[in-house]
Parts: sequence; C-alpha cells; structure tokens
Amino acid sequence: MTEISLRLLSLLSPVLQDEGLRGLANARIAADPATIADGSATFYRALSASGESTAADYLRTKLLTSDNVFARAAADRITPALTERVDLELSVLAELVSAPCTRLRDKLPPAERPLFPVWESGVFSLTARQLADEYTRGGYGIVRTASAFTFDRSTHTLVPIGHRSEILPDDLKEYAEEKEAVLQNTRAFLENRPAQHVLLYGDRGTGKSSTIHALCNHFAPQGLKLVQLTKADIPQLPQIKELLSSFPRLHFIVFLDDLTMEENDEAFGALKAALEGDLSTAPNVRIYATTNRRHVVRETHASRQGDDVHAADTVEEQLSLFDRFGLVLTYIAPDKRQYLSILGQILRDAGMDFAESELTLAAERYALEKGGRSPRAARQFADSYIAARKKAAKK
Repeated sequence: MTEISLRLLSLLSPVLQDEGLRGLANARIAADPATIADGSATFYRALSASGESTAADYLRTKLLTSDNVFARAAADRITPALTERVDLELSVLAELVSAPCTRLRDKLPPAERPLFPVWESGVFSLTARQLADEYTRGGYGIVRTASAFTFDRSTHTLVPIGHRSEILPDDLKEYAEEKEAVLQNTRAFLENRPAQHVLLYGDRGTGKSSTIHALCNHFAPQGLKLVQLTKADIPQLPQIKELLSSFPRLHFIVFLDDLTMEENDEAFGALKAALEGDLSTAPNVRIYATTNRRHVVRETHASRQGDDVHAADTVEEQLSLFDRFGLVLTYIAPDKRQYLSILGQILRDAGMDFAESELTLAAERYALEKGGRSPRAARQFADSYIAARKKAAKK
C-alpha cells in the first residue's frame, strides 16, 4: 500500500472521506509511530461504532453508501472501460483493509504494542459488476441509509428520519377496505403497473397518517422510500422529483401530512403541477397526502361571495386540486360498535383479558373527554388501561 496508489483513486475516491478509512489509510502509508497509532485508533473507533465485525465489511458498507461517479453511472449505463477501472480501484481498497493489523502493530515500539487495537481484516471480494448491481437495486449515498426522509430546503438534500414508528398494516384496526385499497395501489406502483396519487381525507384521529407510515414500513424491504414534506417544501417539488428520478430503480412516496391550503397559496399551483400536467414527471414518484378537508383548500363565504367576476370559476379552480388525486379514500369516525371493536382488538393484541361490559362505560367517557370516538382515542385509552393493569399486577 503506497500513498500514490490511494491518491490515484478517482471514481471511488469519495469513500476515503470517511474518517475511519482515512485513518486506516494514513496508518498504512505512515512511517512514524505516532501517525500509525493515531490512524489505527481512529479506524478502530469507527469500526466499533459501526457494528461491523471486520474491516472488509466496514469498507463494503461505506462503498454502498458512497455518492461517487460510478454510483451515478450505474443508474444509466456502464461501459466496459468504466468497469475495468473500478475493478482496479476496488483492488487498491481491498489491499487497504485486507492486510493484517498486526503489521501496523509491529511498527510500533515494543512498549506500545500491548495497547494497540486489534481488529479482524476479513475478506473483501466485491467486483465492479456486483457493486453496480447493488447501486442499481438499492440506491447509493444517503438514500441507501434509511427508508424514510425529510427534505432540507437549504441544501436541497434528503435527511434520514431516525427512530420511526414500526407500525405495520396489521396493527391498524377496522377500515379494512380503505387500507386494502391503498396497499393495492402501492403494490402496483412497486411492480411498475399504473398507480395513482392518493388522498386520504376524513375525521381526525382515524388513522390516515398511520396508514401511510404502516404501508411504507410494510414495503420498505421491497425498496419503497418515504419522503415526508411540509407545505413549505411543496414549491420545491420539481427539484425534489428531479432528485428522486436519479434513482430510477427505487420507488418513492412523497408524503404530505395534514394538508390544508389557503387561497392564493404559493404551494397550490406547485402541487397541482406535480400531480398532473408537469412535463418533468418522475415515474418512480407518487404523492400521498392526508387532510381533514375534503377539498384541501380552505374555503370561506368571502371566497364564494367576493368581487371576482367569475367566482364560480375560482371555486372550481380551488376544488380541482382534489380531483387531481386518482385515488381518494374517506376515513369516517367510528360508531360505538367500531370504537369498542378497535379497543378490544388492541387489548387482545397486548395479551389483556377483560370484560367488555366493564370497559364500555369508561371507554365511552374517555372518548367524550377527547372530543369524540376515534382509533386514536381507542389507542390512548388502551395504553392507559394496560399501564394501570401492569401497575396493579406489581403490587
């Protein structure tokens, strides 16, 4: 391993921006004990924090999550010359991680060797073709690190969402037809069959947002990614769609939660264009939104009786946004029977035995205090009931 060989890396060079690999590279090419010790310690810290067991595994992970020239080319077309060059660069990186760490330890003074961090090298055997297949199938860079993201408007980049809810479709009670419809639409999208943009509207607390999160968790192993936007992000939709279209083998749900717009809202036209009529459409992107308003745009008496000469046309323009969603699902607050059914299913899933007659009055009182029956109210009451039961069992 020589300094010149590492400096000649071009297509895969961004991987050496990783602090751990940079430390290992410095240790490999250094002659003075201080640099060897510092670089080795840096790599060992990074390896330990990553959870990987070998240096080879660490390099493989960093390559898969690297944003480099070859990764971007993999989404389009790879030439034989490009493949040959990447195979050469991979051999240099393989040499970086495969040499036993004891070779570095032996360069230190004998008194310092007992403290040297020891790691396993492992076997690195990734080829350019295999790397291209990984980039094509699972994406590269930040997109590969998570299944859900937000959008940073200042840098125009995706930001991974950590510690997300692990809710799945089976965790959602009732609303079977609505849930199945959105699942079927998403399955068609993943299979590159015709699929619609989706709007879930209805009463608060009925599980609209939970439905979207659940289906994204369900389909994440198949490559589905969620990009959750705020209303302030909507004017950036053309740039966001262009960014997501650079990963043509992946499928993205752009999620707009609790969507409500005002008259003359800047986001109104941008969303309409993104839903229909935008020439820069991305076939691997669908928009899923939730709202408590059927027509999304907040309508007032003034908007109907204002000084607009063609007031009816104005109202139709406002309502047209609703029509741009090809699949519209309605979530209505449950009646008493459905509310108690949801509560019972949640408690049974938690392994609770209970008498329905004993819970009915308390559950109804709780719903009244929360402003009405809803799956959210049932879940909150169930959590309180389970906590009280567990506390009583400890006494």
